[in-house]
Amino acid sequence: MTSLMVIVLCIGLLIGLGVIEKQRNEENIKKIDLRININGTRGKTTVTRLVTGVLQAVGYQVIGKTTGTESRIIYWDREEEEEIERPPSGPNIFEQISVIEKARKRGANALVLECMAVNPEYQDVYSNEMFQSNITAIVNVFEDHMDILGPTNDQIAWAYAKTIPKNGLVVISDDSYKDYFIEVAQERNCRVKVIDEPGVSQELLERFDYLVFPNNLAVPLAIAEELGIDRDTAIKGMLQADPDPGIMQLFEIGEPIDQKVILAYAFAANEPTSTMLIYEELKEDGLIGESPIILINCREDRSDRTKLFTKDFIGQIKDARVIAIGQNTGIIEKAIRSGRVKVKDYLSLEGKSLEDIYMTLMTYASGEVVLGIGNIHGVGEDFFAYLDENNLWQRRRMN
Repeated sequence: MTSLMVIVLCIGLLIGLGVIEKQRNEENIKKIDLRININGTRGKTTVTRLVTGVLQAVGYQVIGKTTGTESRIIYWDREEEEEIERPPSGPNIFEQISVIEKARKRGANALVLECMAVNPEYQDVYSNEMFQSNITAIVNVFEDHMDILGPTNDQIAWAYAKTIPKNGLVVISDDSYKDYFIEVAQERNCRVKVIDEPGVSQELLERFDYLVFPNNLAVPLAIAEELGIDRDTAIKGMLQADPDPGIMQLFEIGEPIDQKVILAYAFAANEPTSTMLIYEELKEDGLIGESPIILINCREDRSDRTKLFTKDFIGQIKDARVIAIGQNTGIIEKAIRSGRVKVKDYLSLEGKSLEDIYMTLMTYASGEVVLGIGNIHGVGEDFFAYLDENNLWQRRRMN
């Protein structure tokens, strides 16, 4: 699809809203004073939850909406989160309009939305027309959705830059795209806040019972500072925020009498760069040692992603022992046999029953830590549902 066709489609989408619908959305937006858009490649869901927690801590009537493993709406005035049921056609950016309306009807004065637009033109329409955010955070720029956003990180940064608000505030990382984002912000009369990752101590990271990175905490702290919220209160709010169901956590797998397998659940990372960060963190903490065991779930409709993980993650780990489940696991085997990727051991469980996968894992990895990577959907999702239904796993604290 050409850029011109996409632009025409975007215009068509706006027209499709109808004049009345567009006016109603405008009226809803005007009644929500603080509108924060969380954009970037990885960590958006965690940052959305943490920013929502910060605002709750100082009394904002805030609603947060995530698009992570399970899309959720977080309310300031009730404990239960609302799961969003999506049509068979899948998610689309128009669900954000219904969330904006819910926020207005509930009397929210702050709304934190995780950006769900992918196509660059959609990002522009969503951020500047639908939501009209007055604060945007660009958490990071990694490779993702390369078929849509472009073959290079530069094009991904260009797409994210479209969400920098006019006459607002953009929060960015101190990385190779900082100067570019600052230049775009200046053109839009937008203030810039560069996050302070070095200011996030290891002690603070360890106060969370799930894996967070300095970047995850530095963004909410930067937003808090801009809003005049003191650091201690902001930290209290972040600690009270619930993690996303897909966040990297540790689980013990096995019967009570078994020597457990410890699963480091990193499926939400969903691309090699972020997964490598998790691996390095686990290695630094001593949870993963030499010759790590990697459980990768492969999807039939994501063969490119399997190739990417094989080359840029498995291929970079020395003496990896790899267990593959799902479909098209032959991609990994082919790379190993050709010598392009070297591993210590490889085991494919494609086509095996969920019980067989469980029994193999317990035999092969008893007493060890297994790093779970790839995309969770498909056989991976079925396997963890099997563990849950049979009471075969439980969460374990990170520290």
